[in-house]
Amino acid sequence: MGLEAPERLCFEFRARANAIGEESEVDVAFEKTANGTRITIVQTGWEDLPSDHPVRHGLDEDAFNTMLAVFWGDLLSSARVFAASRQKTDK
Repeated sequence: MGLEAPERLCFEFRARANAIGEESEVDVAFEKTANGTRITIVQTGWEDLPSDHPVRHGLDEDAFNTMLAVFWGDLLSSARVFAASRQKTDK
C-alpha cells in the first residue's frame, strides 16, 4: 500500500545568527506536474528583523532576498540529486 505525499509542509526556521524568538516560517507546497513535482517555497519573518541584523550579512533587502533564493535553490538541487541517486539504488 502506497502513501500519498503531503501537499504542504510548514516549519519554523532559525539561522545561527538568530536569537530564540527570531524564527522565520517556511511554507513548502508540492504540486504534481506532468514531469514530476513542482516545489514552491515561501519564507516569511525576515522582514521583522532590523536591517543591521547579523543574519543579513550587511546586504540590502534585494541582495538578501537573492541570497535566500540561492540558498533554497542549492538546497533543492542537492535534494534532487540525492533523490535521483536513491531511485537508482532502490531498483
